[in-house]
Amino acid sequence: MVATSGDRLLRPDAEQRIARRLVPLATLVTPNLDEARILVAHDVRTVDEMERAGRALVKNGARAALVKGGHLDATESWTCS
Repeated sequence: MVATSGDRLLRPDAEQRIARRLVPLATLVTPNLDEARILVAHDVRTVDEMERAGRALVKNGARAALVKGGHLDATESWTCS
């Protein structure tokens, strides 16, 4: 959905379809910070916000979520299932 450079790869309507239709079908979703922000409609810039995004993705139907924070200035990671 979002390239490493930060460029969006899909139109906003396609992003919303992914959030509504594909996330609930997923065994595991692995969004980066920008993609997680789009999928859960709130900022994802800290480890706490990553956890909140992962929990929201699971609540929205994914069986598990791994929010990738490669651009985050932190040494922690977090998964939710």
